[in-house]
Amino acid sequence: MTFRSFCNVSVSRFSVFCAIAWLAIPISVYSQDASPVLSQENYYIKSVFFGGGSYQIDPDQRQEVVDFILSIEDLREYEIILHGHTDNIGSKDFNQWLSEMRSAEVLDILSELSMDRAGIEVHDFGEESPYYSNQTWNGKLSNRRVDGIIQKIVM
Repeated sequence: MTFRSFCNVSVSRFSVFCAIAWLAIPISVYSQDASPVLSQENYYIKSVFFGGGSYQIDPDQRQEVVDFILSIEDLREYEIILHGHTDNIGSKDFNQWLSEMRSAEVLDILSELSMDRAGIEVHDFGEESPYYSNQTWNGKLSNRRVDGIIQKIVM
């Protein structure tokens, strides 16, 4: 399943759930068509999608995050980086705040799993650096997300 097809499924679920399921695919880099390029399990990128103007994650989605994190063997061998994003609806200041709130929600879940907040890198981009075009509705939906990048630490 490609990332794009997952997003299409997510978009159809979007109207029912304010937050959409995470995608867990081992990848090293996205290609131009947003299809994941599989690696040797050195990276996982999981994205949680949000409703417009929302930073709430419903209980089902919260459980999916927990289940995913608990499924990673030797999690101590990985670093976690969160990237918060928004679409371009609203002011830049509002979108920056919204991006920070979305990342904080995911960070709260990780903290509940006894993960050290100080050890998790967080970058909030707001409406800057969109991966998808904000010129289309599907692009806007896809940009309302937090990407959790779980990357193997190489020593």
